[in-house]
Amino acid sequence: MEFVFALLLVFVPVISGLMAKSFGRKFWPWFFVGTFLPLVTNVILLCLPDKTKKKPMNLKAVENDEIFDHLFISKRSKKINDHEGPFSATA
Repeated sequence: MEFVFALLLVFVPVISGLMAKSFGRKFWPWFFVGTFLPLVTNVILLCLPDKTKKKPMNLKAVENDEIFDHLFISKRSKKINDHEGPFSATA
């Protein structure tokens, strides 16, 4: 009977650590927490968001110079006094 109890004391924290590793978290902190709160850690891990989910592929890295470009580049130029730009050429 003691052997089964000792096996459970080692087996349940290992399961907690492996669950944490599969969810993108660190193994050892969850292993040690699993030794003190064996089944509670598994429930907590199931409630936490998964860190291994990948970000959407359509996002691209933006350079610092590109952040405000959309504010300065207009989609269409406005005509003022029959000129294409926003200011007249003589100004």
